[in-house]
Amino acid sequence: MVEANAYIALFAHPEQESNPAAGVLAFFPTDTPGIRIEHVCDTRGTQSDTIIFENCFVPEDAVLNEFIIPSIPDWLAPEEVLANLHYVAVYLGVGVAVLKAVTAYVQNRQPRGYAQPVADHQDIRRRMAKISAELEAARCLLRYAG
Repeated sequence: MVEANAYIALFAHPEQESNPAAGVLAFFPTDTPGIRIEHVCDTRGTQSDTIIFENCFVPEDAVLNEFIIPSIPDWLAPEEVLANLHYVAVYLGVGVAVLKAVTAYVQNRQPRGYAQPVADHQDIRRRMAKISAELEAARCLLRYAG
C-alpha cells in the first residue's frame, strides 16, 4: 500500500534530545534511494507494509526540526482515534464483505426437507438485518469521525 503514496511520514528520535520518547517528524518521497518495502499479508488477509531503510539519506529540508515532539506517546494519545481510522475502515470493509458472502450463502442454501432457502426464515432475516444495521451505523460513524 506504500506504493500508492507519494510520501512517507517518519517519526525518528532527534540526536540532540535526551528524552527517549521524544521524536521529530520527517516527510520524504517513497522513491528515495535506500528504501525497501516488504509486503506482508496479516491475519485479516489485508496487506501491511514493512518499510526498511538501508543506507537511506533523508534530506535536511524533509525533517521538521522546529516541530520536536517531547513525547510521542503523550502526543498521540489524544489523537489515537484519528490515528487508527484506517484500521476502522479496513475492519468495516471486512465486515461488509462478510455480510455480502453470508447473504449470498443463505439465499442459496436450502437444506433437505425445507421448502425455501434459509434466507426466507424469519430468524435468519432478523439476524441479517441486525448485522446490516450495525455495519451501516459503523459506516456513518466512520464517515463523520474526526
